[in-house]
Formats: sequence, structure tokens, C-alpha cells
Amino acid sequence: MSRTLILIAAGIALLAALLLLTTKGPGLDRGFSYDWELTATEGRIIGGYGDNFRYDGENVRPVGGQAVLRIDTDAQEGVVEARVFTTSESGPLVIAQGVSLEGEIRLVMEVGDPSTRLAEYLYLHGDSGNGPPVMPKLFNYLTGWGPLDIYANGRLIYKGLAGHLMFSEGSRRPDGTIRRDDGTIYSPKLLAERGFTNPERTEFHLVAHTTEPDANNFPPNTVWVHLQFSRVVVERAKPGPRPIPGYAPKR
Repeated sequence: MSRTLILIAAGIALLAALLLLTTKGPGLDRGFSYDWELTATEGRIIGGYGDNFRYDGENVRPVGGQAVLRIDTDAQEGVVEARVFTTSESGPLVIAQGVSLEGEIRLVMEVGDPSTRLAEYLYLHGDSGNGPPVMPKLFNYLTGWGPLDIYANGRLIYKGLAGHLMFSEGSRRPDGTIRRDDGTIYSPKLLAERGFTNPERTEFHLVAHTTEPDANNFPPNTVWVHLQFSRVVVERAKPGPRPIPGYAPKR
């Protein structure tokens, strides 16, 4: 083979490799399906610096965009990506003291990092004994922890933050509150945990934060981002002890 033909063949191989890399991401066709696939919309920014949970619904604002999850829990690979857009209604995403983001904001968690942990069909938070009581006791269909990167308008802002995802039963009402029917607003100090969630609905949560302390913030870390999506469409899920509302597995 001539030197010219060798160079052409090498160029074609390099181009094919680059195309493969640029297509990696949510929905990547690997020849088989992920065992968890969902798309979440109707996103909301939950609070901001000072209070990133706002159980009373104040400072809970709608935001444009969606979150996409494609995960294979057995292979421990996949990706979670939330791409949201601030609006005049939402205002900026205030992530730290004196730091706010506007425009297109992306949160990306690549599943496969050695520190990533995934779990299916279990209770978290509240008095469950799993995680702090920053939320009432929530049944999770899928949850995970791992490093998460934040981009603002295409620029990497934070790399390797502590990320946490939850695909769970419903907790926030349309008015943004977490409360019981009698009007009681949730608080981590409450001993009674029942009545704050709705097992007939689902929602998707994605949070990211630093580990550096900041006593003026809740939770007490320097940076916090808290997004919640109220409408979740499940394309694929692993079976478990509790059916997922609105999901009918394809036969």
C-alpha cells in the first residue's frame, strides 16, 4: 500500500473514532438498552444560597429545560444530564454567596467513576436511617451519588462537585411546598414523618454541592444547586418490589 493510501486510511480511522466520542452521551446506542431510562421536565429551582430546600415553597421557581437519565446499574455506567435555562420568571440560580448563574446551565454526572454509588428501591432521608433528614422519608426507585460537573453557557464552572440524584415518589406540591394535608410544613426537626409524600406521583431530584463548610448556608456548604422536576416519563426501568406510577414495561 502506498504512503498516500496509508495516510488516507489512518485519517478515516481517526475521523471514525472522533465521531464515536462526540456521540457518547444520553441515548447512546451501544447495541443494547440501558436498564434505566427517563426524561424529566417541569423543572424548578429550589431556593438558593441561604436555604436550598425551602419547604414552605418560597423561592421555588420554575425553570426551562429538562433532565435525562440513561443508566445501566449492573454495568455501573451511563450519564445523567440536566440542561436548564433561567428566565425572567426564574431569575438567576444563586449557588453561593455572591455567585449566581444565568442562561444555559448544565449539570452532568458521568456514571462510572469509581466513587459513584447507585441503589434501587429503597427509602432515603427523614427517619429512614439513610441520609440526613433534609427531606421527609422518601421512597426512591433509583438513587445515586457521584462527582458532578456544572457548565454555564458552555463553560465549565465547577468540576467534581458532590452530586446526588433521586427518582422518587412525589414530595413537593404544585405550590412548591412540602407539607401534609393539614398544612404542616415539613421540617428536619419533626419527629412525625408520615403524610409529607405522595406515592401516586413521581419526581426527579438532582443536587450538587461542595464539601467546604459555610455556616450561613443550608445545608452548610459553600456551593449548593438544587433542581427538582415534577414530570417524569420513564422509558425503561428495572422491576422492583413497588410499581412505578405511570410506567408500563414494554413486553
